[in-house]
Amino acid sequence: MENHKDISDNINRKSRSIYTFIICFLLVIISSLVFTHQDQQKPAPAVPSTTVEKEIPAVDAKQPEKDKAFVPKNTEPRQQEKKDKVAVPKNTRLQQQKKSITKDKEPLRKELPETNIKNQTAETDIETLEPAEKPVPKIPTSEKDASIKEDNEAADWKLFHETMGDDNGWKLIEDENGVAIYTRKTSASDIKAFRGVTEVEADFNTMVAFLVDGNSYPSYVYLCNKAKILKQKDDSDFYLYSVNVPPWPVKKRDSVAHSRWHRNAETNEVIMECIGVPKLVPEKKGLVRIPLLFVRIVVTPKSKTHVGIIFEGVADPGGLIPDCVSNFCIKQSPRSTLRNIIDKRPFEKYTGKKVSFLETPSP
Repeated sequence: MENHKDISDNINRKSRSIYTFIICFLLVIISSLVFTHQDQQKPAPAVPSTTVEKEIPAVDAKQPEKDKAFVPKNTEPRQQEKKDKVAVPKNTRLQQQKKSITKDKEPLRKELPETNIKNQTAETDIETLEPAEKPVPKIPTSEKDASIKEDNEAADWKLFHETMGDDNGWKLIEDENGVAIYTRKTSASDIKAFRGVTEVEADFNTMVAFLVDGNSYPSYVYLCNKAKILKQKDDSDFYLYSVNVPPWPVKKRDSVAHSRWHRNAETNEVIMECIGVPKLVPEKKGLVRIPLLFVRIVVTPKSKTHVGIIFEGVADPGGLIPDCVSNFCIKQSPRSTLRNIIDKRPFEKYTGKKVSFLETPSP
């Protein structure tokens, strides 16, 4: 019996423990369900924000409808402008623009004096609109301009006599084949003056008639290719144009010269004086105008059959030829010119020709 009681006690004890476990498990489940339901009903905690929100003013429901439709002040003129633009047609808009332009120009028109375009002269144009231009120098054509040209020539003749009148300072640099060549410095140019001296077997009158003729220059003058008398008063006074052709690569040169001849009654010498007048004739394309030219020729009767000739001068070839090169080649001009007279004897064609200003002097 006792065993049976023990067994029944054990069974009761185990059953109670099982029941207790089951009840505790159910209580735990029920409590968890209750807590979760409560958590879902609670509101979410507020999260602090870093941005500052602007407060929007509350709209009063009692305000009239006009106040509810809020329109910024700046938009009202723009809307008005749009209405005006739409209302104005294109033609009237162009007219308004023209009126505004004319209004802007009215003060300018008041400042300027009103002038008649047809009767407006060149002087008013220059005074009101453009500055006066410098006058262009004229080529001498009238008597007044001719007198100015003569005054310029008078200054050149004065310089010629100052340069060529002094007979001192000549230095002999060559004496060959009957021609003596001298040079010296002058105040007219950095290029030296040259002098060639020789004696030719010839008649005095024939030699003078030959040298006076400007058209004969190409037959004996160094590098002269062409010569033409432009204007001539008489046998003793004329203007001559000539062209010189130097060796390549030097460009061709031309010159305009005024030559005057006279006879010295005391020494029976015939003297030619020549100056360059480069502005007398316009320059020609492809030719370099010689800017400075002084030439002096003295013909002296030595005897009935011999004549002495002195050929001297100063010449600036112009262009890009350095003065040192011109001075180095300076002796070529008097040497070749005088040797052509001696060797070619072109003066023989003038035998018996008379010269108006010349009377044969006694030796």
